[in-house]
Amino acid sequence: MGTSSFSFPPRLGLTLQGFEAAYSPIGQTESVPFIRFGVSPEDNCRSGCVDIYPVKAIRAALGDFLFPPMAYNAAVIFETPAELLDFENIQGRRTLEMHGQNGWFANNEMLRYIFRGYTADGEYALYVTFPITAPFLPSSSDPAATLTPRR
Repeated sequence: MGTSSFSFPPRLGLTLQGFEAAYSPIGQTESVPFIRFGVSPEDNCRSGCVDIYPVKAIRAALGDFLFPPMAYNAAVIFETPAELLDFENIQGRRTLEMHGQNGWFANNEMLRYIFRGYTADGEYALYVTFPITAPFLPSSSDPAATLTPRR
């Protein structure tokens, strides 16, 4: 794969590099390559990424396709109402979410912008995620760090 990069979204000031990653959901021994635009392979989308999944190849090899976080044994533990987006060749939904395996109150440490969509021909799935903050949410998932002690 040749090198490519772009800034997305522009306000974050991130330059995302293209590289190959492996789609291997929990319980699967096989994997299918996909393209990820991210800060680095080691960042694992913490700073934001754009994933392009070959849906038909994944279904042929693994039997099913699940978007993150469900593919990796996590759950959506907080979600705002979704907004449907319809572009020329991609349709999907965007929302704000928190992912995990335990219950947490809404906080800026775990809050993510998420877009999940499919190309019009169904060949590819697009997953976009990056951290986002809301001024009215606590900065941490640690309740002790955000509570004011009584006097």
